[in-house]
Amino acid sequence: MLGTCFVLKAARQGFASATKDMLLRALRLYRSHLLVTALFFAMLLLACHFL
Repeated sequence: MLGTCFVLKAARQGFASATKDMLLRALRLYRSHLLVTALFFAMLLLACHFL
């Protein structure tokens, strides 16, 4: 998905704009993965606390 967006943006607005857009998309994806991991860890801590 990121590669497809990069190629389309590069064709329309140039390499620099496409690179910036791809980095922002990758950072948002990374942030959401960190959030899911943190919430899963919190769920495990709560589960262990109630056992």
